[in-house]
Order: sequence, then C-alpha cells, then structure tokens
Amino acid sequence: MARNVKDAAVSYFYHCQMREGDLSKDADAFDRFVRLYVRGLLSLTPVLPSILQAWKERDHPNMLFYTYEQLQKDFNGTAAKIAKVSYFTPKKSFNENYEQ
Repeated sequence: MARNVKDAAVSYFYHCQMREGDLSKDADAFDRFVRLYVRGLLSLTPVLPSILQAWKERDHPNMLFYTYEQLQKDFNGTAAKIAKVSYFTPKKSFNENYEQ
C-alpha cells in the first residue's frame, strides 16, 4: 500500500514525535524532519524507492498495488481486491464475510 508522500511524511512526523515524547512547538522541527525523510536518513526510510519499484511492477500478476487514498474512498472494493489475492481468503466471498 502506498500513500500520498506529503500525507505520509506528516503522519510519520507525528508518529516519531509521539514515540519520542517530544510534541514540541518548534516551527523548524517539521522542515528538518522532511529534509531527513526525503534523504532517507530516518528509520524506516527511504520509502520512495520501494514505492517506485512497486509502481513499476503494479501490473504483474503477483503484485497488488493500491493506495491508502483508494482504500479510504472505496474500502469494500479495495478490501475485496486484497481478499481475492490473499492466500488466507475463506471460501465464502468477501461480501459474505464482511456482512457477518
């Protein structure tokens, strides 16, 4: 799953702030964070090369590429696609399971 890069950076910034217990009001903190994020100098980064590689392979039969925004816009449809390609999908259809 990919996410809009700007939204992902903001979410990760607040995640790191909460994890470190530093919810500072420093106006420059986010700018410094973004510079480190883009350069891949934070833990769990860089993410962009992985997303770009997945995008290139998005039409491969063993690849399911979707975005957080697609999931939010059409949860049932996106979840059904995920369930369809999952090895652990029960014999019932996704909609039958989801409605239970």
